[in-house]
Amino acid sequence: MKVILYMAISVNGLITQGRDDSDWVAKSDWNEFDKLMKSCGIMVMGKRTYEIFGDDFPCEGAVNVVMTSNKKLLSQKTPDNVIFTDKSPKEVIRMAGEKGFDNLMLSTGK
Repeated sequence: MKVILYMAISVNGLITQGRDDSDWVAKSDWNEFDKLMKSCGIMVMGKRTYEIFGDDFPCEGAVNVVMTSNKKLLSQKTPDNVIFTDKSPKEVIRMAGEKGFDNLMLSTGK
């Protein structure tokens, strides 16, 4: 399993401006994000990144895995392309392999 970390990083090495938004990310970066996500077929994120996506969640074209300990999220019914899990990173990677994925995109912010 190849794990690919995707982060939008500014020239000065920052990944956030202290706010939970991505207004500063260029459209071309979003295009690359989308292309990589679809080529991997599965994207893993934490609860904070999930919350930042807001209405843009779930991302189409891939399985969206959200790692969380939030019991409400863990118990809710989800579409086929969404998985909320409290499994360890190692277990999530194993699960992705068992589902037939060779590459996993990790999308994170902080």
